[in-house]
Amino acid sequence: MKRVKRMLALLAALALVLAMAVPAFAEEAGATYTLTINNANGTYEAYQIFSGDLSVNDGKKVLSNIQWGSGVDATKMGGESAATVAESLTKSALAESFAESLVSNSKLSSVKAIAKAKNETAVFTGLSAGYYLVKNSSIDSGKTYTDFILEVVGNTIANHKGDVPDVEKKVEEKNDSTGAATTWGTTADYDVGDEINFELTGTLPESYGRYTTYKYKFDDTMTNMTYENGSVKVYYVKGESTTRNEINSGFASTWDNGAKKLTVTFNDLKTAVPELAHGDKIVVTYTATLDANAVVGGKGNPNKVKLEYSNNPNDEGTGETPEKAVVVFTYKTIINKVKKGTDGNNVPLAGAEFTLSKFIASEGGRDTVKVNNGAEYLGTWNNGVTVTPTNTGDIANVFTFSGLDAGIYRLTETKTPAGYNTIDPVYFEIVATNADAKVTSMEGKAVNGSEINFTANATNGSLTTDIVNQSGTVLPSTGGMGTTVFYVVGGGLMAVAVVLLVTKKRMENKR
Repeated sequence: MKRVKRMLALLAALALVLAMAVPAFAEEAGATYTLTINNANGTYEAYQIFSGDLSVNDGKKVLSNIQWGSGVDATKMGGESAATVAESLTKSALAESFAESLVSNSKLSSVKAIAKAKNETAVFTGLSAGYYLVKNSSIDSGKTYTDFILEVVGNTIANHKGDVPDVEKKVEEKNDSTGAATTWGTTADYDVGDEINFELTGTLPESYGRYTTYKYKFDDTMTNMTYENGSVKVYYVKGESTTRNEINSGFASTWDNGAKKLTVTFNDLKTAVPELAHGDKIVVTYTATLDANAVVGGKGNPNKVKLEYSNNPNDEGTGETPEKAVVVFTYKTIINKVKKGTDGNNVPLAGAEFTLSKFIASEGGRDTVKVNNGAEYLGTWNNGVTVTPTNTGDIANVFTFSGLDAGIYRLTETKTPAGYNTIDPVYFEIVATNADAKVTSMEGKAVNGSEINFTANATNGSLTTDIVNQSGTVLPSTGGMGTTVFYVVGGGLMAVAVVLLVTKKRMENKR
């Protein structure tokens, strides 16, 4: 009885397995599938290039008896066997080359599936089992075309295979009053007329090897700056190396002074530098001068760059990267010339003249300055700049020194109002920080033993202070008590002189 029950149980299990297997094989025979592309952009076309019989072998789905798919014009395949071609595509590079050949030589048929990207996802439905060539028929701005081959033997997920280059811009920051080590970043501050060094770095995309020619163009637009003619230098950097190899040909650089635009163009980067590959970089350096009309404080003077690049390995299309920017700031110091009024408050005083000089650090300098933290610097004062005063009310007493870098300065009164004492030179340091395309803080610090207080305004990049002149010494008037004292003292001195002279005569006569 037990043996009969066991046999019935085995038969029931076998029947269940067969009941499950039959629908499964039937579904595979006529099934269609979904292909989802992530990170999608634009519109895609899917061409079935290989078809065949789908079966399960050792738990894996395999396609056998390979034939040309519905997406291939078999009459243009030169009589080649689909199975033979499929077997030869053993490496991804070979598959990519075959895909490009199908597209560039118009070997695809009109039979295709279409999917549009929505929220960075494109979905094909109703695809029969086979191998498909997927390619863009259009792309979104700033993207790149793709074409790739993949197997569809079930619902499949793939990623858009087509990264884009990237570009980065940096500006050199240095303090020429202290000689501190330079840094490279997205913000810097300079004096008007200073030369400023910039650096552009472009990357090469993963798909670079699939192009036969490759356009690569830097578009750099400056604000309130002028390019230093002939200063462009171009290099390539391999992989993770830090070694820069200069490129001396194969590109052109142009400067449009009206548009304030510098371009560096490789019409074919592959010809100019044949050894380049994915992951390598192109570096451009140049120098520009900060113009006299530069924006003081505020949002500074932004400089932007974008990269134009080939974006279709099968055509001549180009794309553009988003712009990247750096910002150069400059500041101003406002000196109010004043005197003490009768009520003790400061009132405007005309008739002065000031010269502002900057300290430039140098090992061969003959001057020294000492800042609040005790640090002492060796260098030289530049010739300085003198500005014309502007009016406060009816009195010309405001001196605005605009276009200043952070650093150490000396204010000298080179003309003093009549009846007033010339001030000692005043030494101070402009200290500023900037980030996110704005001045975030400003401070004026007295140095070299000077006493001076500033009111800072980070928004307009200014430091403001009052310079007070004291009246000169006034001699007492004629007939006053002061002159009487002089007469008395003078008369006494004359009497003493007479006594000494008489005494000397008498001593000589006795001899």
